[in-house]
Amino acid sequence: MSANSDPGVVCVYGDSEEMGRPSPDNPPVEPQYVHKVALHPPSPPQTPATLPPKGRNCRRLAVTAAVSALLLLLVAGILLGYHLSSVCFGVRCEDDVCLLHSQWCDGVADCPGGEDEATCFRVFGSGFLLQIYRSEDRSWKPVCSEGWTTNLGQTACQRIGYSLDRSITNRYTSARSGQMKINASNGFPQVKTGSSPDTNILKLFINSNNCSSGSGVTLRCVDCGTRVTSASSRTAKEQPAILGAWPWHALLTSSVTCSGTIISPYWIVTAASCVQTDSSPQAWKVFAGVVNTWTTAFHDGFQVSHILAHEAFQANTGRNNIALMRLTKPLVMTSNIRPVCLTNVGLDFKASRRCWTTGFGSTELKHGGSEFLMEAEVTLLDPAACRDLPGSDGASARDGVCAGTPGAVEKPCEVDLGGPLVTEEDSVWWLIGDRSWAYGCVSGIPAAYGNVTFYLQWLYEQMQKYPDEEQHKDEGQYVFEFE
Repeated sequence: MSANSDPGVVCVYGDSEEMGRPSPDNPPVEPQYVHKVALHPPSPPQTPATLPPKGRNCRRLAVTAAVSALLLLLVAGILLGYHLSSVCFGVRCEDDVCLLHSQWCDGVADCPGGEDEATCFRVFGSGFLLQIYRSEDRSWKPVCSEGWTTNLGQTACQRIGYSLDRSITNRYTSARSGQMKINASNGFPQVKTGSSPDTNILKLFINSNNCSSGSGVTLRCVDCGTRVTSASSRTAKEQPAILGAWPWHALLTSSVTCSGTIISPYWIVTAASCVQTDSSPQAWKVFAGVVNTWTTAFHDGFQVSHILAHEAFQANTGRNNIALMRLTKPLVMTSNIRPVCLTNVGLDFKASRRCWTTGFGSTELKHGGSEFLMEAEVTLLDPAACRDLPGSDGASARDGVCAGTPGAVEKPCEVDLGGPLVTEEDSVWWLIGDRSWAYGCVSGIPAAYGNVTFYLQWLYEQMQKYPDEEQHKDEGQYVFEFE
């Protein structure tokens, strides 16, 4: 082997093999080994990933689902609690206090304003049947006459809202109890024997399945709805009224002139739209027992201590158009000055009923009104008759009634606000409405009245606030609110 030979290289040519150089007799052939560079070298072998056991994965899913369910239940509980906190399953007071039904009319004032004990007595129907609300079965029940006394009648009248001024001794203001046959299948409130006279009147009664007398108590807190003089005529045409024909009509004067209706020696019902013009009680004078305006120059009139208009009265729509005036001193009742009866619960007067309206509105196309008290017979109309009257805005709703004489020629041109709409039932005159709107002298167009029956509870609630003048220390207080 030559000294220049490279021992690390071996070349192969055919069958010959020689170290260091090729054979001249054999040309080179394709080498058996050819080195090539790989453009994408292969990845190293991968070790398979180790998967968690199947049971552990299920446990994780179960825990996640349970946590999610608990969170949903928590959110739902919070929302339900918020909803339930705003829902009253009993009876809600005006101050948003929620009472159980059993706390209503139980003889204990639980509402901050005492309204839970304010409307527990009522008089029903044309027979003036006295009823008490019983929370045990949430119903009104007639009072059994057994054990009933005159003093209990006076107390019940005061609870309803009537003042029993002891300084007035005539018969028009005394509470009168009577009896009428009743048949109540669900029991009667009956006076307990041996009760103390100082006990709250609502605690004096027990529920009884039987009333051995078979009679219920009737109660008239004021001698209302009667008159000595009959109406002048029975025609649809308006004409001057005779003195005493409508003894409950009152003339109200300030910078404007309105009408009102006497419902007790202290209280006058009128329209809120009347008193909004002059809101100060001192600005008003009330004249009773007059049928012409010029006689007011010879009388001082009665002063007004309080004006209470419905808190939801809307001047632009005429809704809730009712108000009360309280006199500083009570009216002295005579044959020409008497109250009309507020419509008791259970009296439902329908369309086509004959009614009468009175007022000092003018009957011709001129201003200034009439100097005489005018009377006219009108008819209660179907609510649809007033639904689209200009300016009536819902006079046909449950808070309003509509009356007129279709085809009549003469109608009041100037609205005599607050005047009464009355009807007779069982020889008693009842106040149905107070005039709140009329449409000029147009023939045959009816007038809208506030539905006094709808506002019966509101009226009694206001009367309860001022039971007698001795309890007032704020003479001339102005109680009047508008939306």
